[in-house]
Amino acid sequence: SMPGVEHWIAASVVGLGFAVALQIRVPLAFAAFLVAVFALAHGQAHAAEMPTMASPYAYALGFGLVTAALHVVGLGLGTVLSSTRLPRVAGGLTALAGVVFAFGS
Repeated sequence: SMPGVEHWIAASVVGLGFAVALQIRVPLAFAAFLVAVFALAHGQAHAAEMPTMASPYAYALGFGLVTAALHVVGLGLGTVLSSTRLPRVAGGLTALAGVVFAFGS
């Protein structure tokens, strides 16, 4: 298990939300490293919540397919809507949701 996984997840939601909202650009290698760390935290949390009777392969395949679909939709919307303010607003709302997750009840 990963210590403090909830904190890593909250940090990923807040950090990536702010990065989108503020249009922060970082080197690709650094961005890839951060996304990998955050993905590890999210994956560990989902693996820890896997039902005991579930097939680990089907569970992982399902999460992988849904994650890929979410990324495709997000990239598509980001590309289509990049000339609007909507991605920045969505990033800000995402960061706010991460703060609520981190400090809420």
